[in-house]
Amino acid sequence: MKVGDVDKELAYKQWGNLKSSLEEIGVECLEIEPVEGLPDMVFTANQSLPFLKDGKLSVLLSKMANDERKPEVEFFKKWYKEKGYEIYELPEEIESLEGMGDTLFHEERRFIWSAYGYRTTIEAHRYMQNVTGLEVKSLKLVDPAFYHLDVCLCPLGRGTALVYKPAFDAESYEKIESEFKNLILLTEDEAYNFAANAYSPDGKHVFLHPGSERVESRLRDSGFMPVSIDTSEFMKSGGSVFCMKMELP
Repeated sequence: MKVGDVDKELAYKQWGNLKSSLEEIGVECLEIEPVEGLPDMVFTANQSLPFLKDGKLSVLLSKMANDERKPEVEFFKKWYKEKGYEIYELPEEIESLEGMGDTLFHEERRFIWSAYGYRTTIEAHRYMQNVTGLEVKSLKLVDPAFYHLDVCLCPLGRGTALVYKPAFDAESYEKIESEFKNLILLTEDEAYNFAANAYSPDGKHVFLHPGSERVESRLRDSGFMPVSIDTSEFMKSGGSVFCMKMELP
C-alpha cells in the first residue's frame, strides 16, 4: 500500500472507533459535515483555535499554509458561527497559522505553546497572544518531517508530556524542559509512529496509535491509562489521534 492509497471503508471504521472510544469515557463528540473535495477536513485540529475570552466562547480561525486546505476554514467559520462563537480572523499581513496543529494549551490553559517554522509563521504568535489574552511561548521546529507541533509535543497533564527532542532547536527544547516535571522522550521510531500525536481528554486516559509499547509502559508508570486506537489510514496523510479532533473550551 502506497502512501495516499487510502482504504475508505477502513478509514471510516477507524474514525468511528475513535469517536465511540472517546464517548465511552464521557467525552461529548460533536461533528462537522464533510465537504466533497476536502478530505483533510477530518484533521479538525488544524482549522481553528477555540478559547474562552471573558467567559465567552471565542475562536481564532486559521490561515492554512497549503492552497488545497485553505477552503476548509470557511466551513469551520460557519460551524462556529452557528454555535455562537465570537470569531477572530488573522490580519492580511500574517501569512499562516494552522490552529491546534501548531498550538497547544499548557495545563489548565495557563499559557499557550505555539510552533513556527513550517506551517505557522511566528508573526501569528503576537496576534494570538493579544486576541486570547494568554501568554504565547514560541517554539521553533527544525525537522521538516515534524512540521506541526502536535506531532512532536503532547502535554498530558500532571506535569507530564511526550516530546521528540530533535524536532526543536535547543532554545525551544529548554523552554519545554523547564515547564514539565516528567518528560517522556520519544525515540525516532516512536515519533514516526505518531506517538506524540496522542490525546488525553481527562488527564488519565491517553489515546494513541498502537505500536509504541515502551511509551505505553512509561505512561502506565506515570499513572496514565494508554488506549490503543488504530489510525493507520489517517497516518498516510500525516495525522493520527490528536489531529482528528478539536477540543472545545
